[in-house]
Amino acid sequence: MAAKLPELVGPDEAVGRLREEAAREWGLEPGVLVAPGGGDNAMAALGVGAVREGDAVVSLGTSGTLFCFSGRPVLDPSGAVCAFCDCTGGWLPLMCTMNCTGVTEEVRGLFPELGLERLTSLARDEEPGCCGVNFLPYLGGERTPDWPHASGALVGLRPGSLQRPGLLFRAALEGATFSLKNALAEGGSGGFPVFSELRVVGGGAQNALWCEILAQVLGVKVVAVYEPEAAARGGALQAMAVHLRTPVGEFVAKRLRQQAKGEQGVERVFLPREDAAADELYAQAFRRHQQLGKRLFA
Repeated sequence: MAAKLPELVGPDEAVGRLREEAAREWGLEPGVLVAPGGGDNAMAALGVGAVREGDAVVSLGTSGTLFCFSGRPVLDPSGAVCAFCDCTGGWLPLMCTMNCTGVTEEVRGLFPELGLERLTSLARDEEPGCCGVNFLPYLGGERTPDWPHASGALVGLRPGSLQRPGLLFRAALEGATFSLKNALAEGGSGGFPVFSELRVVGGGAQNALWCEILAQVLGVKVVAVYEPEAAARGGALQAMAVHLRTPVGEFVAKRLRQQAKGEQGVERVFLPREDAAADELYAQAFRRHQQLGKRLFA
């Protein structure tokens, strides 16, 4: 069986050179070095510079992923934390929820006349915790927790709730965020690294309100990176490092230092606010999220 598998190469090694027919098709010189590449989340980690211990990233895409660079493997018997390797020679423990921007897009699709900007503005006007409304976002089942049979549910509706687009949209934003927080709670027992800053990528990273909710609910600094296509940028950085014959992690860290000196950098930083009332509303809503999910699907 081993003979049928391709040879493994390290993250700093070229896998070969570009074939002549491919070079002609793409308008490139033949013989260009080809880097080894990697998975989408591992490439996104490179793209936002998560190459040092405790560098954490959340991807708000069709699914939600939360991953963190680690200098040691993280082996979680429960399966909540996936024991991935990263693309520098280290490790990238990762947790995944199946439902993220798909949930917010469902609500957005109900009100096409409003547009995303207006819908977000209405959601900002609603208070944290959505007046007792919880959107359990398990439209496609769920992976963390392991509830493939789960479905989406709107709980806590009162007269008029369905006539408030901002309330429904905020409930979707909070529900997807609470799922990530719950995954993090499960992953903590599996040895997921501790972090104090979270870099956010993916389509949801463009929504400032969502980033604010993330910062407040998780209690950490949230940084929305300037490059929306973080995985593509990570692939380009790896290719450049391989071309220069420089270790990938060292090369990406150097680029980060250049950014700190004035090269292109992050666009937006979101810090948790000192707001005890909001914190309590979020805490109550998160407890409902956990309790309702268990009652319905556990």
